[in-house]
Amino acid sequence: MTSKLAGVVDFQLDDEWKLEGFPTLEDIPEFSDIAVITEARVTAIFGGKGSGKSALMAWLLEGARVRHKRPVFYFPEDYAFHDGTPLTVADLSTLNDKFNAAAIGIDEFQQVMSKYRSATYGNRTLGSWLQQVRKRGIELIITSNDPGQIDEALLEQVSLHIWASMYEDKRCRQYKYHLKDCRDALSFRIVDTHSRHGKTTLYWDGRRRKTYRLRRAIRLYKLYNTFATVDNLEIAAFDKEALMEAHEDTKSNMTYAEFQQLLASAIIPNLVEQGKTIIFPEAFSKSLADNVNEKGEPDPIIASAGRIGRAMKSLGCVAKRGSGGNAWLLPDADTITSWSQGIA
Repeated sequence: MTSKLAGVVDFQLDDEWKLEGFPTLEDIPEFSDIAVITEARVTAIFGGKGSGKSALMAWLLEGARVRHKRPVFYFPEDYAFHDGTPLTVADLSTLNDKFNAAAIGIDEFQQVMSKYRSATYGNRTLGSWLQQVRKRGIELIITSNDPGQIDEALLEQVSLHIWASMYEDKRCRQYKYHLKDCRDALSFRIVDTHSRHGKTTLYWDGRRRKTYRLRRAIRLYKLYNTFATVDNLEIAAFDKEALMEAHEDTKSNMTYAEFQQLLASAIIPNLVEQGKTIIFPEAFSKSLADNVNEKGEPDPIIASAGRIGRAMKSLGCVAKRGSGGNAWLLPDADTITSWSQGIA
């Protein structure tokens, strides 16, 4: 059999002779259209206040961005990583394709997901979100000054535990500003949680550990907002309704606010004009999916029965309970104009 590799030379292949260093045609595999998942890792950085956790997270995010070309996302918004995108409630309720092979940093993770809130819808949603991290090849980095508040089931997802401490240049505190030659240094100890890099007999649990020191930590302070805090309003946004709507936004072709506006300004007035008096969410959801525009072209509106019901309720429509669930009464023709303008 004659083969040509890389346009270098033609040669004969048989069972007795093979060109050293080159694969034969039999050695070259066929490829499918299924991509290999980028390696994922969850890193948890622990330490007290002022231990350099946030600076260390910035260093790891910058490494992922520069060396591994990963897009960077972060939470809270106030962390303000210099070349990244802040996460929203929608992002923390579900993962979509934009997170594939991304690097995500979440500062003070215990405030987002506390074991004391473990029974809430938000925590269950975020727990499911964490379990999907590996499937999308995400590099997730979290920090916490109180790991005891984080649910143990979630900590089991962690690949590497890091304990951080800061050696502070006392001169800077004296002048209340970091000097240009600030000697702040980060010391951190990495523990291979699941022994992915092999076991050792040096420690009782067999986990490998290694201590590093990062000098001139001032280089990291420009990468993020060193005064970042988690806004309580951001945490409060993780209620059931907000997370459900955020999750539905990813499956719909418009946001909840856009759908609510369309419902109030066009859909309901048109139905009232046609003499309709009641909406049944399940059937109406299917009707919206089959919607066509003025040219007769398919123009589907994707909205679940639950989203329709929540929007009708927020618009002040009256529910009528029946054997098949809630139905919603439409405004009458005499009041539709003032109703659509928000006037009772």
